[in-house]
Amino acid sequence: MKKLLLLAAAAALLSPALPAQDAASTAQQLAGKWRIASGRNPGSQTNNYGGTVQIAAKSNGVMGMIWNVNGTPAYAGIGLTNGRLMAAGYGNNAPFGLIVYEAKGDEFQGIWTGSMTKGEVGFETLRPSGTQGVFDIVKGTQPGGGNYSGQVRIEKKGDVYEMQWRIGKEVYRGAGIRVGDTLIAGWTPGKSVGVVFYKLGEGLKTMEGLWTGLGATKLGSETLER
Repeated sequence: MKKLLLLAAAAALLSPALPAQDAASTAQQLAGKWRIASGRNPGSQTNNYGGTVQIAAKSNGVMGMIWNVNGTPAYAGIGLTNGRLMAAGYGNNAPFGLIVYEAKGDEFQGIWTGSMTKGEVGFETLRPSGTQGVFDIVKGTQPGGGNYSGQVRIEKKGDVYEMQWRIGKEVYRGAGIRVGDTLIAGWTPGKSVGVVFYKLGEGLKTMEGLWTGLGATKLGSETLER
């Protein structure tokens, strides 16, 4: 778990309406220990778990996260913020990452990072391929430079967006949540990954989240308090 936490590096999600330093400042303010005031598993209507979430932030907005559920370290994560929301991908053992897309006309423009990127981010632009649910990666930029291309299949199953990236010979699977024009997905080359979307409360004293995992069709919820 300590190894995963060290690998849980991400750069701030930049918004044209929000200067980078403000996103980094928000990440710094989010750092510290949060209490899971309410935790519900996907499809549940009752509280299923409690615990804490520890967030560490660097001056450039990088956030590493670790969830302690019912007293046990359970998941490590990567978080990105734009000052109004926070998105996180999480996993255990297998490599994992997070991508945040914004719908712009017929395109999805995304920023992404992974547990193996050492705090750097990549970028990805999707455009419909002509086949329903399939998008071409018309521009892909690796962290640290280098380009890539491929295709992404997106299929809505219940409340969750099931995703699959094919980039050369590599295949990645993901679970996504869409809120308005924002599509957030956790991805992995393995078999297990999750994603959570938090809305930041006034004064950054609370965070209201929705979450899900690979293979699920419903959303869970999670409320964090200072």
